[in-house]
Amino acid sequence: MKLNSETTRKSTTAPKIQALAALIELLGERLAPDGRWQDLELAWHQSVTTLLRLCAIRLTHPQLDWGALISEFSVLLRSPTTLNIASVEKTGELLDSAMAQAVDAVLLDLSVSRTAIDAYPVTDFAQDIARIYEAVLNMVPAFEKSDHSDFKLRARIRDRSKKRGGSFYSPPHLVSRVVEEALGSVAKTATRNGTELCDFTRLRIVDPAMGAGVFLIQALKFLNRCSKVEVETLARNVLYGVDLDPLAVEAARLSMWTEVANYALNPSVDFPNLRVGNSLVGCRIDQVRDEKGSGVTKDKLDSWCASWFQNLDRKSLGLSRGNENDGGVDEGQKFFHWEFEFPEVFSKTGSKSGFDLVIGNPPWEIEKPNSREFFGAVLPDYWTLGKQEAIVAQKQLLGGDPELAADWRARQEEHKRFAQWVRKAPVQCTDEVHPFLCQGAGDTNLYKLFCEQAFYLARPGGCVALVVPSGIYSDCGARDLRRLLIERNVWTKLVGFENSDRTFDIHRSFKYCFFVATSGGTTSFVETEFGGEICRQDVSTIEALSPKWSVLPEVENHAAFSLIEKIYSSADLLGSTMNGGFQLDYKREFDMTLDSHLFRERDQLEEHGYLQDCYGNWLFGGWRKCSTTRTGAAYVPDEEQLVVSSSRERFIHLNDVESVFIPLYEGRMLGQFNSNEKRWISGRGRRAVWLKTEGAGQGAGCRIENAATSSVGLGPQYLVSKNSFLQRCSPADIKIGFLAVGSATNARTMIATALSAVACGNSVPILKLQAGGSDNNLLSPLEYSLALIACLNSFVFDFVIRRKMAGNNLNYFVIEECPVPVLNEENAPLWRRLAILAGELALNDLRYCRELLAMGLPLEVLQASDKAVLKRQQRRVLADLIVAKLYDLNSFDMGVLLHNSSDVVTKSQKGFHRMDRDLSSELRLPGMVSSRLALLDATQQEFEVEVIGAHSKLTTLAAPAAGDLEKHARLLNNLVQ
Repeated sequence: MKLNSETTRKSTTAPKIQALAALIELLGERLAPDGRWQDLELAWHQSVTTLLRLCAIRLTHPQLDWGALISEFSVLLRSPTTLNIASVEKTGELLDSAMAQAVDAVLLDLSVSRTAIDAYPVTDFAQDIARIYEAVLNMVPAFEKSDHSDFKLRARIRDRSKKRGGSFYSPPHLVSRVVEEALGSVAKTATRNGTELCDFTRLRIVDPAMGAGVFLIQALKFLNRCSKVEVETLARNVLYGVDLDPLAVEAARLSMWTEVANYALNPSVDFPNLRVGNSLVGCRIDQVRDEKGSGVTKDKLDSWCASWFQNLDRKSLGLSRGNENDGGVDEGQKFFHWEFEFPEVFSKTGSKSGFDLVIGNPPWEIEKPNSREFFGAVLPDYWTLGKQEAIVAQKQLLGGDPELAADWRARQEEHKRFAQWVRKAPVQCTDEVHPFLCQGAGDTNLYKLFCEQAFYLARPGGCVALVVPSGIYSDCGARDLRRLLIERNVWTKLVGFENSDRTFDIHRSFKYCFFVATSGGTTSFVETEFGGEICRQDVSTIEALSPKWSVLPEVENHAAFSLIEKIYSSADLLGSTMNGGFQLDYKREFDMTLDSHLFRERDQLEEHGYLQDCYGNWLFGGWRKCSTTRTGAAYVPDEEQLVVSSSRERFIHLNDVESVFIPLYEGRMLGQFNSNEKRWISGRGRRAVWLKTEGAGQGAGCRIENAATSSVGLGPQYLVSKNSFLQRCSPADIKIGFLAVGSATNARTMIATALSAVACGNSVPILKLQAGGSDNNLLSPLEYSLALIACLNSFVFDFVIRRKMAGNNLNYFVIEECPVPVLNEENAPLWRRLAILAGELALNDLRYCRELLAMGLPLEVLQASDKAVLKRQQRRVLADLIVAKLYDLNSFDMGVLLHNSSDVVTKSQKGFHRMDRDLSSELRLPGMVSSRLALLDATQQEFEVEVIGAHSKLTTLAAPAAGDLEKHARLLNNLVQ
């Protein structure tokens, strides 16, 4: 966008939100009939509508300044609209978009210079009008004076990850790509050497959540290129659109006007198929038709829909203000009855009934009250509060403001009734039983509702092409939708994106996609594209990789997909009923919100006299100070019942322990094979400060010469009482804890370690393995648990899970369908060796004295030195080699798996090149694994001999650290059981 130098200089100093607000206020002053706005929503709607129309007129009259435009076209700008007044929520946000700069220029021209500015150069007005619409979509009008003489606009939303209704502006490149994919096949059959072969006017294309109409405009341009039909005829007869927001419909109509006519000269040109309505709530005609087949009116259809929203107050229900018993419903609820509104589309029979193409970018909003948005609009600091502080703030706000409390209850009730409609509403459109059968469990998501309804709107053989979150191919809650796409339709295309370029104004790690499908039939394969090659995924393979959830992996090329197939071919699924002869139990022990009343903060306990013991518990009681030897070292009496503090400065007798608190693990505390990755320092909630422990990632998590002299211990933020711990947890068994939050592009995705006698929050789900009833288990539960930790932390497992996990939550449904090697008599020695390696890596604290005793391992304390790091990395290399062997992978397979880990210019986002960046190149694990594989190939040594021999050189059996493990095991049992 180009403006003259004076305007540009001034516009850069004016905040965009103030410019837009001031402009609409100025327009409101000129257009208010009596200088006062009696209806705030009317003022808001009319002012924004005027702004949109003013910009449209300016396109065709660049010679006039903005003031002259308002004067000359004041009648047209004030013309009443047939649109309904939008219900404005108390949230809002203004984007720093190109259109906002134009608004600045308008403001300066009107209120400062009053001189003409350069004509606004427009390349695609439909996109710019959409930017205006998005800019004002989330702004809130509010009266500034008690007499309602004027109003201001306010941006109320604080959470930039969401917008009102989940609506986001769709950029031109994405819209064009979707339209080209959806209409490309139509164009190929419709034209040959420039000769038209079919009547494009017979097509029916709809966007059921059209926003400002950018998809419809792009479809119009596409068809105009392929057809000799007048563009106005195509626009009026082919394109259909519905949106809940009247402003969106106004923007879409204006965008359509600029494509087919001069709005200022032809304001009477209308596009009757662009309408206001709730696409998801409507009635089929046969629900209200009487015995004679007549008497169907919109009022009857609305009343029928309203009956499903009972127990709402009559105003929100939309019942008429007249006779409350007449069943009449006004248009405020915006029920939309597809058959009634578009009879020319749905009155046909067979393959002709329905739309030829359903296209668009439906809302991505979770349909439930959002407390962050609601209370954040009232209390600016609400977003920074911790969970418990936020709950307290909610109670205070609701208790002190009855009107706010009523508003919150009404909003909750509204969402509740809509959820009831989704669950129980009878037939709509062309569906035969119920319109929303494939929504899955959990919260109602609008994009899923629109996806399912799209196939009822499309005719048999028609096309559906929608932009949606990545959950459509990866979330467990969208499984039924995937089954719908695969089993009852032909799913032809899936193109995935990551928001790293900020296509949408949400987090850069968010993933989205568009899919193309044909209504009816069954799918044999899906063409997928995830930033690399187009890959064909056969449905049979999808079912083999994900038999329960039908998740499509994010594979970047054929080589990656083939390798995943090979890995699965020689493996079991982690969540199988019997895995290696063991029963897998998955559990979340404590919820950080619901159970927060059970937690005590570490610093508060320490203020009351609690000290951390050498096992990582916090004890209260008769602590006594250690005496010192002549050399200044702490001296602790060697008695059976004495427990030493983590600092080794104090000790306590078991009989003097009055209270025990157990550490509560949060995800930040975990590293691969490391239960002490970070320590809590200070702060709460989002402001909490966590620091890596010295040597974190190398083992013990602290610099200590030997366990008999010093230890910094654990650093949790919260602890739970022993009683609360015993009610939820088993203190005797080892468990596998893993980090529940991650990303496919982090240094590592799966981060797991061994945990013993600790409590875990919901960010650390746990896996426990118990004997499955067989007397012939090849490994003990402890051995298999340790070996499984090594499998989870391996490059092979990470390679797979990076392509199975589309979001940032490592949910159980993701990992339960990941592959683990099969345990049998032939490979049992390798499993046992893997368990020993994992034990040496993960059991590096006195907390694990019982497990070390059971495994016959000493407590080997690692130092934060280059030699110690090298020794640890060598063990990890051997563990990765054994895991690769158990998956039956060769050096070529591992080369494919690790090829993006080297220091090259082009790296896969899911490669392992980010790992060990803080280490020298010769100590980075990906390179060490590759080098050892190359050495094995070159020497052609027998795998087992080489690995076991290398491991033997690393094992130190002559360093029994920290005294008698049996004594420590007895003391720990007394404390935690």
